[in-house]
Amino acid sequence: MKPTHAGAVVYRQGNKQLLFLLITPRGRYKQWLLPKGRVDRGEKLQETARREIAEETGQDIVVGKKVGKQRFRWRRKDALCVYFVGEATGAAKKDVRRSDRKRAREVSAAKKGRVVRAPESRKAVWVPLDQALQMVSYDPLRRILSKAAKKLGK
Repeated sequence: MKPTHAGAVVYRQGNKQLLFLLITPRGRYKQWLLPKGRVDRGEKLQETARREIAEETGQDIVVGKKVGKQRFRWRRKDALCVYFVGEATGAAKKDVRRSDRKRAREVSAAKKGRVVRAPESRKAVWVPLDQALQMVSYDPLRRILSKAAKKLGK
């Protein structure tokens, strides 16, 4: 099956450990997922991952190696998402949904591990690996997260 979606295990260095970014689906704040999105026509999977992470979280990333795949149902059809490792490099350049001041407050809160509202009416949080593994809502995503952490040496 050809991949229909791409996403990333987004990480950054915290004070003493790596932190991983989890998001909620739109309007469903009890589930925690890895960010992903649909591949646009003519777009490479790595481009999709970078664009979708910026759209869903406001973060820019450097896309690294592929770490796994997840099959799921999307709009009553079979879908396949390819996940990459993605190192967060800061706020995405074009985030027109929020003012610079509000974005700065949200980035500061996220760095402190608090849940914040992300673009696209989602919540996002940076958490250590052990907490991310507990929070993520689906076993296939847990396996992908674990594999990414191993590739990163954690």
